[in-house]
Order: sequence, then structure tokens, then C-alpha cells
Amino acid sequence: KQWYQRRVAITAGGYPLGPFPRDNLKLHTSPLDWNGDHIHTNFNGIYKHLRSKGYFVEILSTHFECFDAKNYGYLFLVDPEDAYFESEIRKLNEDVNEKGLNLVVFADWYNGPLVKHIKFYDENTKQWVVLQGGGSNVPALNKLLAAHGVILGDKVWHGKFSVGPHAMEYGSGTSLLSF
Repeated sequence: KQWYQRRVAITAGGYPLGPFPRDNLKLHTSPLDWNGDHIHTNFNGIYKHLRSKGYFVEILSTHFECFDAKNYGYLFLVDPEDAYFESEIRKLNEDVNEKGLNLVVFADWYNGPLVKHIKFYDENTKQWVVLQGGGSNVPALNKLLAAHGVILGDKVWHGKFSVGPHAMEYGSGTSLLSF
């Protein structure tokens, strides 16, 4: 492999300001995602696995126009909760279609009617707070991935499943409607 094919850029770490729900809806102790997502916390397993396989992992902490895709083999979009500018969508499509960037998406759940029902009482302000999105911004991801024929659903899935000998639990997430 070429040197750049072993470099992975990961978008994980920040999300827009405001109250956002937890990724796993089964955790009822707190409705808020207090810690965010980062490769050195809840996505540390991905980081360690990639490093053990010889990949170089970097955090992309700004929009897509600020990285040169020819220096990377992969872009991982991990639990994205923000929207994308039209210029970012165009650039990412060019990076995938013309520069051969591999795009890997880890999307969480989103369901508009459900989001409106998830709220909590803020003891500080003495007000009910309605959360501002799902576990991931699936509508924004669908806009981003539309040129590739990928559509994510808005039904929230959860449960246990196996892939070969590997058993796992799917806490709360979306599904592929088209690929």
C-alpha cells in the first residue's frame, strides 16, 4: 500500500452547542450526551484497533475543506451531529469520486418525532429542555451521502446480533435504506 493509504482521518470529538441526547437510548440515568465522542474516550477501541494494524490516525477537527484527501486513504465520519455546508458536500464528493478517498460512516440513531419527546427538567433554569437532535444528524448525513446512493433510515434499531463468531449489542442506531 502507498503511505497515504495507511492514514485515517477521523471526525470525532466535537458537536454543536446545545443539549444533545445520549447515543444509547437504553441508558435512562441521564438523557444528555455529556462527554461527546472522541477516539481517546468512547471510540478508543477503534483507535487502538487501527493502530495495531499499522494505520496512522488523525483527528479532523475542522470542516472538510481544510484537509487534503490525497494524503489520506480513509475518512471516518464518527457519530456526526452537525450539519454540512454545501461546499463541504461538494469537496467530499470530489475527494471520494476523483481522489479515491474511502469514506466510512458510523451513524447513530435519529427519529424526529422521538427527539421531540426526549426532554429533561433543568434544575438550574427551572425549565423543561427539549433536545436538539438525535444521536447523529441523519438528515445531514443523507444529504451528504445522496450523490453515492446511500440513504439512512429514521427508525431507531437496537438489539443483539452476531456476525460470524462475533456477538455484539447494537445499543441504538439507524439502518441502511439504500446502498
